[in-house]
Amino acid sequence: MFLIVVSLIILFISGSCALFLDKRPAAAAVAAVSGCIVSCLLAAFPVFSVFLSGKEISLRAAWQAPGGGEIFLLLDSLSAFFLVPLLILSALSALYGWGYLRKGKSSESAGRQWFFFNILIAGMMAVLLTADSLMFLVCWEIMALSSFFLVVSRDEDKTARQAGFIYLGAAHLGTAALLLMFALLSVPGVTSGFWNSAAFSASGVKISRALLLTLGILGFGMKAGFMPLHIWLPKAHPAAPSHVSALMSGIMIKTGIYGILRLFSVLGGVDAWCGGALILTGICSGVIGMLLALGQRDSKRVLAYSSIENIGIICMGIGLAVYAKACGSILVCLLALSGALLHLFNHAFFKGLLFMAAGAAAKSCGTRDPDELGGCAKALPVTSASFFLGSAAASGIPLLNGFAGKFLIYLAAFCGLPLKGSGLLFPCVGVIAGLSLSGCLSLACFSGFSGVMFLGKPRGRQDVLREYSILMCAAMTVLSAVCLFLTFAGPLFSFALAGAAAIVFQSADFLSFPGLADRLVPLSLAAAGAYILIALAVVFRRVLLRNRKVSAGETWNCGYAGQAGRAQYTAASFFYPLRKTFTFFNVRKNAEPVLKTAVFPSGYSGEPRPGPGIFKIFLTGIALRLEESLSRLRWLQQGKLHIYIMYIMAALLILLLWKIR
Repeated sequence: MFLIVVSLIILFISGSCALFLDKRPAAAAVAAVSGCIVSCLLAAFPVFSVFLSGKEISLRAAWQAPGGGEIFLLLDSLSAFFLVPLLILSALSALYGWGYLRKGKSSESAGRQWFFFNILIAGMMAVLLTADSLMFLVCWEIMALSSFFLVVSRDEDKTARQAGFIYLGAAHLGTAALLLMFALLSVPGVTSGFWNSAAFSASGVKISRALLLTLGILGFGMKAGFMPLHIWLPKAHPAAPSHVSALMSGIMIKTGIYGILRLFSVLGGVDAWCGGALILTGICSGVIGMLLALGQRDSKRVLAYSSIENIGIICMGIGLAVYAKACGSILVCLLALSGALLHLFNHAFFKGLLFMAAGAAAKSCGTRDPDELGGCAKALPVTSASFFLGSAAASGIPLLNGFAGKFLIYLAAFCGLPLKGSGLLFPCVGVIAGLSLSGCLSLACFSGFSGVMFLGKPRGRQDVLREYSILMCAAMTVLSAVCLFLTFAGPLFSFALAGAAAIVFQSADFLSFPGLADRLVPLSLAAAGAYILIALAVVFRRVLLRNRKVSAGETWNCGYAGQAGRAQYTAASFFYPLRKTFTFFNVRKNAEPVLKTAVFPSGYSGEPRPGPGIFKIFLTGIALRLEESLSRLRWLQQGKLHIYIMYIMAALLILLLWKIR
């Protein structure tokens, strides 16, 4: 634990140095990036030790907080499972950000951005480590505020400012729910350790479990981006720099999942209704998230909606595990929770890779609009290859790391179907249907966007394109290698997955339950065999063509080869039949009138965009009712200073009377 504390100190010091070097972007980047990488390497030793062994490491230190308390850091199998991708992705994101912020307008406030970047990493590490309720809320707020300042780093952009304040409001609404939850968990005479189930069980407090679960899911779900708590996510991710978006989508939203799992371990039990609610929420998030992604005109917004879909998959797995545990099926519970955690682990890397590739393409081409790109795969080989790999993994294609977690959740659902009398029939059918539909939509979405963005012919400017930075290419290459390695590494996680499940459900049965590794080994062997066959086919082809002249040219392509780039399908036209199929998904067309006098009319522009949607209508109605109710209190605003001073004195008097009662 000493190395972790040292790494947190290094993050703060290196970030502060970058802040003082704000006028010297190169020096600020060196200080922040080197500090981030060194701190991640130092923290990796205890984290990987716990990850592989399953042992716990803790640290307690006195903290003179109001009402007493202490700093209580706990590193166990569950927190280590979240910290491993955090450390790897943070180091690679810092390397990527060094190249991303090296020039242009992004470099003007590089020092401030690096400060909040390092503070964000430190805040997320502390959230995953702290076991004290008050300290947890402090670290949670540090994480929220640092990410807010990164989202609004381009403060001259009105859209970025609006996205930042929406995110800040959503974050604090979630914090308010968590504050109420921790207040209900507070016990007189016990000041710390509320992430420790033994402390809560020994307190003997009788609180409605349903109320605590509801507050916890609302508070943590706001950070995770569940439907309908997702309103901040598709706005904040496009506004933030790409390396920050990779970290927010890959790690930060997972802290909400971590909080929900910790809450289950604290309460020492599960309820079937909670599992059913999580399954329904996951299905809605998975399906609607991908429907909203179709036809978007911003590549990072597409990835943001894809994050909602993947959070929905994780939520389905957790919900099925909770429901199965309540019904007494240990096998289904272990498989479902292991699948959710494994998909969470893999999502951190392939979604980070996708955000990095989308940001690199935007830097090189000057736009994030897929319809303005096309034909840049040869000019941007590393970026395009990284995006193709991440897209295939996000679509859940076998032979890539995005498939293993979904496979375990599918397996859990199919194992639960034949269990008659267990009550798992409808939850398992719902999970299978939700995974299938969201997977098909994800495959259609990413195949279309990757093709529109990188294949075909250029649609926009014919400038000579090249990779924006060698540092960005290096980070994407390493992250691609990590994604490929995780394709075969599933069996290595079996012990860590069982340990995390044992902590979540407070049962040692998961540690001795056989079969998890046996179900992952064939998957890894099949992937390894397929890659070996592909490599042999490539070598065999080279041998056959070694002494022959090989020429390459365009195919007939249905007579398209002679056309201009503007005649190609756009993202909107590619997805129009699919969007039209889901008639409940309202789509409006924004088009200018066409001049009918010209033979070839010009001046037409059209863009399909989603209608207001049920969630926006619902929130608008709440806002109008709230405004109407609060308008009745306008008589309190007298506009006179002495009356406002009287209000303050009255509030202080009430607080004093409350204290001495």
